Amino acid sequence: FVRISANNDRSSLVIEDDGEGIAPIYLSRVIERGARLDERGGAAGLGLAIVQDVLDAYEWGLELSRSDLGGLKATIAPRHPDVSAMPLRS
Repeated sequence: FVRISANNDRSSLVIEDDGEGIAPIYLSRVIERGARLDERGGAAGLGLAIVQDVLDAYEWGLELSRSDLGGLKATIAPRHPDVSAMPLRS
């Protein structure tokens, strides 16, 4: 199950799931380029690092935490309150 929501003023986006989640000690590590928690498969560990790079370009941030659904909660929000009113650059 995945839940996607936004707060009332649309300044943040929250994506949550009911999966296994990530242990709190690894939450900051999984955003690092090349970091992988699952060593199986051919993944390069770039996904969340690329997400963070794109968000950085628009002065937005990514915060990972535990969802009340049991899995991962990813919150995307502007680093500065006035940034949410700015249109995205093309």
